[in-house]
Amino acid sequence: MNTQLNLPTSPFATINLGEIVDRFDRAINATLAPKLDALMGKQVVFSPDENEFSPMEGWESKNYHADIQPIAGIDEPTPIAAIDSSCVFIGDTADGSIYSAKCGLAISFMGRPVMHFKIGPMIFYINDDVVRSSHLDCKLAKFALFDTSAAKRMIRVRVERVIQNEISKYLANAVILVDGSLKSSIFEDRDNRFKHILQTCRTNNNYLVGISKTTKLKVLEQLASLLIQKNTPCYIDVESIVKNLVSNVVGRPLLAKFSNNGLVLRTDVLNEPSEPLGRLLVNDSLSHGYPESLRLAHHVSVFTKTDVSCIRSFIISKFNTREMMYEDVRRTLLGSLSARGF
Repeated sequence: MNTQLNLPTSPFATINLGEIVDRFDRAINATLAPKLDALMGKQVVFSPDENEFSPMEGWESKNYHADIQPIAGIDEPTPIAAIDSSCVFIGDTADGSIYSAKCGLAISFMGRPVMHFKIGPMIFYINDDVVRSSHLDCKLAKFALFDTSAAKRMIRVRVERVIQNEISKYLANAVILVDGSLKSSIFEDRDNRFKHILQTCRTNNNYLVGISKTTKLKVLEQLASLLIQKNTPCYIDVESIVKNLVSNVVGRPLLAKFSNNGLVLRTDVLNEPSEPLGRLLVNDSLSHGYPESLRLAHHVSVFTKTDVSCIRSFIISKFNTREMMYEDVRRTLLGSLSARGF
């Protein structure tokens, strides 16, 4: 282990730096026990920003076997309604925090986008009174009050559930796309629970489909490699794997590839996959295998710096708030050097 200790000559003259370094080395090796021989000959994807990426050619999957099913297009006019949202932190008060959310809804039909809507931006003030009236568990409510990521997640879930509920009531014989997997959330409100949306979809003969851009399950990445070389739309049923590893999953998890040059996506359906996937294949544009309607809903819901500046100005003028100066504690204490030097 390479290290550097800049110690004055006195009163530390008796310290043996070599012995200290040796002790550090032995302690770290005993604790971490690195076995780098196992790395020999492995495939590696180096990430530039600590995000997880998958290799374009797929991982070697010699030990994985799966039943790959084709996706046949169903040439029937079917509305495709895609929903996505985003939430940003705006500011703090002495007893709460301000957030803003936007939701995007995009509709495609017979392979072309028809219309899209931007809902918002909406402003939310999360304080103790709000979380008390939110019908959340006490510990969960405090978590949402004091943790920014939890509060943003709660707002997104509730906004999306409202839109999903209303669109499932309004449309019939449609495919409704949501960003992410199909599962219930601890942040749902009583009037727009996921189980209510599922029941409405069944009543109106709507197909609810969840599409995730990435997965954190390594075993799914291995199975996805089996689909990468396929030249036709196809899928693998991974229900038994996912439900053994993840709780609150609703429906049937799949790995699906929608176009020849497309990426493999985690795709959740409620029942038999052939109907919703076949209708999606014909009625939406699938650039790189990703539904264009869901891509459009995402872009509509994204916040820009101008959006955030306008929201701040609106809050100051509308509510007579007084903007306070702030200090970046981390920058003050640690300086401006980046945590990563590349």
